[in-house]
Amino acid sequence: MITPNDLESVSCQLSKLSNLYAALALAVESIDDSDNRQARDAVIGLTEVIGTQIERSRGALAALFPIARDAAKQAEAA
Repeated sequence: MITPNDLESVSCQLSKLSNLYAALALAVESIDDSDNRQARDAVIGLTEVIGTQIERSRGALAALFPIARDAAKQAEAA
């Protein structure tokens, strides 16, 4: 069973991932050399995919918090 503590742990990890994503996005901005164009384009693509996954994960996590809280309350009442 998923508990609120599990979800809070996932939320913390998602926050760390978001910070890494922000750092990667800043690193991409610093790659400006035309010799590195292909590498820069690859990193930009990866950054976009990571950003999309982070947003999806946040949405799923937001949906799970109320479910876990309700389950914990029901377990305590039993």
